[in-house]
Amino acid sequence: MFILGLLADKNTCTEAAFLLLYYNFIFVLPLICINCLVYWGVTTVQHVGNWKDKYIRYLHLIAGLILIALGALAIVDYQIPHCRWNLLTLLLVRWCGKNTVCPFT
Repeated sequence: MFILGLLADKNTCTEAAFLLLYYNFIFVLPLICINCLVYWGVTTVQHVGNWKDKYIRYLHLIAGLILIALGALAIVDYQIPHCRWNLLTLLLVRWCGKNTVCPFT
């Protein structure tokens, strides 16, 4: 809900789009990769389940740290100039410029 609120505001559209893409890259892309590996027969559901059960504590730790970092980034993001981010953010600044309508609203 926080990200949707930021997307609705033209002034914070770029920051919200960056945070949304970051979240999708960290959490959704690995799920898509795992599904593709199982679909193409590289691994089995049983093997993936066993691996998850073995490393669940580390997975929770990593996910928690990433979510804390994402929350901190959302809070601090207003004070960091756009030029300090990577190429993706610079492209989003061009796409969601101050004088244009945000494509995400």
